[in-house]
Amino acid sequence: MNSGDASKTCGKIVDLMRAKKIGFDTGWTLQIKSPSSGSNTIAICNLPK
Repeated sequence: MNSGDASKTCGKIVDLMRAKKIGFDTGWTLQIKSPSSGSNTIAICNLPK
């Protein structure tokens, strides 16, 4: 998965959480890491409130 695909996936996960009315306190994020990038974060999304 490249960073573009990771960003799209991150957005889809956030959309699903919103649709299911799942919320988090301010500051929570979803980070997608890749073993091919040395386990570095390749996408970050703020989770819905």
